[in-house]
Amino acid sequence: MASMNDKDYYAILGVSKDASTEEIRKAFQQKARKLHPDVNKEPDAEERFKEVSEAYAVLSDDEKRRRYDAMRSGAPFAGGYSGQAPRGGYGDPFAGGPYAWGPFGASTRRQSRAYRPRQGADVVIDVMVGADEAASGMRRGVTYQRYAACDHCHGTGSVEAEHSETCPTCGGRGRISVDLGSIFGIGVMEMECPECEGTGRVVADPCDVCGGTGRTLTASEVVVDIPAGSHDGDEVRVPGMGNAGTNGEAAGDFVCRVCVPEERLTPSQANGFALIGFAVPFVVFG
Repeated sequence: MASMNDKDYYAILGVSKDASTEEIRKAFQQKARKLHPDVNKEPDAEERFKEVSEAYAVLSDDEKRRRYDAMRSGAPFAGGYSGQAPRGGYGDPFAGGPYAWGPFGASTRRQSRAYRPRQGADVVIDVMVGADEAASGMRRGVTYQRYAACDHCHGTGSVEAEHSETCPTCGGRGRISVDLGSIFGIGVMEMECPECEGTGRVVADPCDVCGGTGRTLTASEVVVDIPAGSHDGDEVRVPGMGNAGTNGEAAGDFVCRVCVPEERLTPSQANGFALIGFAVPFVVFG
């Protein structure tokens, strides 16, 4: 069996040595779909599938990739830890969203076949109003960013297919097994399937507009009626105007949190009330 130094994992996946984590994941998805034994009946398909899975397991992990690169270059102490910053992209501030945030805040589309139907989260916005406005009531228009249902696929994430399908990479398990015993001496490693992201189900034909999630980031407007007699901290809820759910699930609400600065305590007043609260038990017992 070929040793780790004999295997060019970058060539196996067909990516460059400076490929991002997202590029590595996409390359693995494409090759895994073609080589999975349930789909490909060629004699060496299973062995090649294991090989690309092994390559993904190493290159998708920051520390394993660093050690692999060091061993390939012949650097000493390749098995150690250097404490250097990890490779890879930036986190998506909207969980389950179709965007990944790159350097300097640049947004790049994130394609995923994972079928993850989840209800959308509420969007909470603070709206400042004066004491007189809060007392008499008012109407306020608000512009904000949210995830809205994709117009192209009508929020399902799939253009043609009506239903999701079993993930072809993991067979519905949500995880894949990779034998790294001959590489790092850790034996068989279980890892989340990058095709379905652990769900076991995938969108049959992902929408190119939303990346298969069924929603896109957009600017929205809503008109909120703040009722008369409102006070600081009150909330006004507009149903369905929060973030859209993924893969056709219901949207969350838009929540307007009323802020009335005149009703808020100054720091000195807050300290005064705190001192009074601390002294009351002593006064009572006294």
